[in-house]
Amino acid sequence: MIEGWTPNPQCNYSRYYDQIFARLAQKKRELSPQDFERHEAGVYRWLIGCDLFFILQFVMEIPASIDYPEFGITNWPFCNSPWVVERCKEVEDGPEGWCMDLWARGHFKSTTKTIARTIQRMALYPNKCTMIASHTRPAAKKFLRSIMQYVEKSPLLRRAYPDVFWADPRKESPKWSEDDGIVVRRSAVGRVEATVEAWGLKEGMPIGVHFDWILADDLETKDDVKNPDVISQVRDAVDLTEDLLTGGGSLDITGTPYSHQGVYIPFLQDKQRATGKPAFLYRRHAATDDGLATGKALFLPQIVLDDIKSRKGEYSFNTQQLINPTPVGVRKLEGSKLQDIEAQFVPRNLFKFMMIDPAGDDKGKDSDSWAGMVIGIEPHSDNMGMNNIYITDAIITPMREEEAPETFARMYMRNGLIMQIGIEKVGQSTAELHIASALARQGRYISEANGSLVILRPAGRNKNARIEKAIPFPLYNNKIFISKDVPIAYRERIRQEMDMYPFWHDDGLDCISYFYDMVTDYRFGWYGIEDEEPRKVVNFTGRSAVTGY
Repeated sequence: MIEGWTPNPQCNYSRYYDQIFARLAQKKRELSPQDFERHEAGVYRWLIGCDLFFILQFVMEIPASIDYPEFGITNWPFCNSPWVVERCKEVEDGPEGWCMDLWARGHFKSTTKTIARTIQRMALYPNKCTMIASHTRPAAKKFLRSIMQYVEKSPLLRRAYPDVFWADPRKESPKWSEDDGIVVRRSAVGRVEATVEAWGLKEGMPIGVHFDWILADDLETKDDVKNPDVISQVRDAVDLTEDLLTGGGSLDITGTPYSHQGVYIPFLQDKQRATGKPAFLYRRHAATDDGLATGKALFLPQIVLDDIKSRKGEYSFNTQQLINPTPVGVRKLEGSKLQDIEAQFVPRNLFKFMMIDPAGDDKGKDSDSWAGMVIGIEPHSDNMGMNNIYITDAIITPMREEEAPETFARMYMRNGLIMQIGIEKVGQSTAELHIASALARQGRYISEANGSLVILRPAGRNKNARIEKAIPFPLYNNKIFISKDVPIAYRERIRQEMDMYPFWHDDGLDCISYFYDMVTDYRFGWYGIEDEEPRKVVNFTGRSAVTGY
């Protein structure tokens, strides 16, 4: 029998557990041991079937309180806290599925939704099946592993549901492993799916199986959002998971966003049904009362949250704790201002420049992407002395050093006349030599001597200062366009960099800022096109002609 539990007076529980336990103690004195055992098991069976907080606190035995000795804090309410109680009630009172819960890191989202909820469903519906999906299968298996361990170690589950949970599942269950999934006692012996299985979205998804619930947890990572191709792959995989649902089945989303152009936002948040209603009920819970870094902590001790903020950068704190990778108050660029244009409407009389921002061979390490762009500028300025520019080709993705030169050589070849190619050089980088060699194999020769190659150097300038000097004015004056021939993954990546600037990667923004360096320094001559009189192009000797500065 459960003893020694003290309610938290700050919590508004769904049930009076202290009174329930007191009545059980009274029944123990009144009933025979056999009758009391049946009565107690019935009470626990009822609580497990309807109360997520009971599962967290008494089945999973998560500590009611914890200490933070480095801050001199003892017995801080942990599981037995208003925050956890309210989140449990919110999940219980909400829809059975089709919810997207983005909660602050370390605030019980996976523990409540993915683990406790799955244990409850196993108990109530042993013939139904759940799939846990994450960005990779090992990530999904960690949730399955936790479920296995809680089920194996909880005598309360076996006493309350002896018809569902095995006494010794590792010996008795037909399947009980992270690879094959786990199977409880069930009458649907012919069902091919395990009771709970774990799969990854970036690798081989199952086929020929259908699940009643799919719980997608941790769909994007800090590394994944660097690569628009991976984000596109995971987005497609999320859509395909719906084909693995049974009739009437549901998909639930849980996690923490790393990007304004990732899997969660806007892709899942903006999904709509045929009726026009959102496909998912979106529940966002930041770590502070107002969702700002200056707000009051809702769950963690204030000093602990402040310590997290001081130890981690703004991007990490805003992403992990505030569910907002880019705080609006400091956002300096806006991706929506980058204008899509059909390729057929891109002017043909453009001066084209190509910029390459190299990155080292990542080999699985946390490195930036390689970025390359072809940008054309119209030869005529408006009455403000500004020129439209058009991004006609772009690649922003991690690449190995040996594949990058050939990739950018192909980009150069397919874009017609390139006035200059600029390649950033930092330290001992030799990217310009390898790219020049790759072009030479195609019969194209670039060099600094003839002016076709420009070595782009930071020249002691802060990158952020260079970006903020070059891009905002033309962007907010609707002077920057991007062709729809550029793959949507790269168009979204550039917008993502703008929306998340200066807290995220800026490989594409670096290319755009270097473009303005190149056209400022380039000596434009006479320009003429067929059927038009030659005319003098704007003299790009100062930034005022290009950026307005």
